[in-house]
Amino acid sequence: MKYGELLKELKDCPFCKLKKREIIFENEFGKIILARAPYHKNHILIIPNRHVNKMSELNDKEALELHRLELRGIKFISKLHKNFSILYREGDNAGKSINHLHINIIPEKTLMVRQSRIEEREFYSEEEYEKLTSKFRKKINN
Repeated sequence: MKYGELLKELKDCPFCKLKKREIIFENEFGKIILARAPYHKNHILIIPNRHVNKMSELNDKEALELHRLELRGIKFISKLHKNFSILYREGDNAGKSINHLHINIIPEKTLMVRQSRIEEREFYSEEEYEKLTSKFRKKINN
């Protein structure tokens, strides 16, 4: 399924309805998950538990713990890849596809992403996603 098609069908925030099996790592305030419509097969997301759209909406404790998750994600991706980019979008015209704060850690990509290309990305099937998430969960905890 193309990501653009999925976005049109969304009624609720997918980050607020994550299943335990979709989570690679978590703390009290946030989660690390594998991107469902990745720019790279090892593209991960850092997501706060509370539904907020902007960094400025986080309280100090949430911001600190989200940063800790980001560092854990960076260390994890650094073991797999020499190069990566961190992407955070904020604002109505920034190209953010899900209105829930999320930080992207994307291996091996130079980020010059246009909205039209976002809609063309492939979306992992449930089976593919569960298999990859399970693999990542084992690696990130080592």
